[in-house]
Amino acid sequence: MFLLVFYVGISTYYFYDFWNQPAPGNAQVLVDALKNLAIIGALFMIAGDGRGKNVEAAYGDV
Repeated sequence: MFLLVFYVGISTYYFYDFWNQPAPGNAQVLVDALKNLAIIGALFMIAGDGRGKNVEAAYGDV
């Protein structure tokens, strides 16, 4: 999972060069870079969740 985070982060840095583009043309590239940043956040959430939670342990012996 962390290999995917590393890959998306490196590819975002190298393929979306929004900081060197003029102002009208960098909007779509910036949106695409922020989309990849959101994907990285989702991958961290999936990695942090683990195998899931045991639902029956929350209810006890009911």
